[in-house]
Amino acid sequence: PDPNNISIPLDPRPPRLTLKDLECIRVLGEGQGQVLLASLKRRSHRLDRRTNFALKVIARKSYRTHAVELCRPDKKFTPEERRSLIKKHMYTKDLERGNLASIPWNPFVAGIFQTFHDSQKLYMALEFIPGLTLRSRLRQIKGGFKHNEANFYFANIICAIEFLHAEGIVHRDIKPDNILLGPDGYLCLTDFGSSAKLSQLDGSWTETGTIYYMAPECQVGARHEPRDIPEAIDWWSSGCVLYEMVTGILPFFHLAALGTQYLVSHAQFGWPLETTRLGKSMRHLVESLLVVAPADRLGANGAEEVQNHPWLSNIDWSKMQDRRYMAPFIPNLPNLPELWHKATLPKSEHVPGITIVEPRLDLTHDDRFP
Repeated sequence: PDPNNISIPLDPRPPRLTLKDLECIRVLGEGQGQVLLASLKRRSHRLDRRTNFALKVIARKSYRTHAVELCRPDKKFTPEERRSLIKKHMYTKDLERGNLASIPWNPFVAGIFQTFHDSQKLYMALEFIPGLTLRSRLRQIKGGFKHNEANFYFANIICAIEFLHAEGIVHRDIKPDNILLGPDGYLCLTDFGSSAKLSQLDGSWTETGTIYYMAPECQVGARHEPRDIPEAIDWWSSGCVLYEMVTGILPFFHLAALGTQYLVSHAQFGWPLETTRLGKSMRHLVESLLVVAPADRLGANGAEEVQNHPWLSNIDWSKMQDRRYMAPFIPNLPNLPELWHKATLPKSEHVPGITIVEPRLDLTHDDRFP
């Protein structure tokens, strides 16, 4: 046969996504950058039509600005010092993409699908988990969750932490805002902007995370070095989240940031009177997680330490990993295209390459009506 007439079979795999394949539907959240709900355009790609992604958008300029702000703001840097600082910081922030891309998919962790960039922005197409944040769910329940719900959710968090640590990653910013409640009622950990690889312990480990959930060793001038037992950082944060889930309040809070840091550094927290219903076993678990010395903290020797605690004795961990438990709460998910927009969509010039789909007039965000 003539080799010129031999047809080449089509590659069954879909081609790599580009920004032109996506259209922005709405704003999901704000942080260091915007998180947009992006959808595949019809007929532009062989993936399922209307596949949704949580598209994290970060301005390159914000990386550079944040790099300088992280160091002493009162210090004047030479041009060479400034360039070195920016390069080091951008490498650290790029670890978020690298960390997510290097691990296999897991149902307890929101994975990354693909990354993009243009002259102005960096983009990460993340797995979109429709539902609530754990923070939103907490606001619905006055005084914290009941035993079965807190028990189930904390087991979910343990599964996520165990998976990440087994893959050599420390999250370093576990809090209710970074935990999503999916349509099946299970939790999923997201936002890896502060994460670090255990194999790369260079860079700054102080003041990383959110102050109310930050481990004592992550504070400036701490008695312990956070890189000695880095996994213990996540177990401290999980203890703060568990306390908040069962009480409805933060374990460490002061109107002044220094006051909060003092409470954290000495692990000074109490139990509201109405939480006597929680039982000694649950309180013992929280108190074992919120220990100042990382080496003495529950979980410092592995997730199995936490899994074997009496308060979690009802959990079959193999069954939990396979998500064969019935969740205590299934969120009622609204139809996103029919919801009023809580934030203004970005302008086309700010996200070049992505089509902006304007909502109906009655759903458009208006700053005059917050």
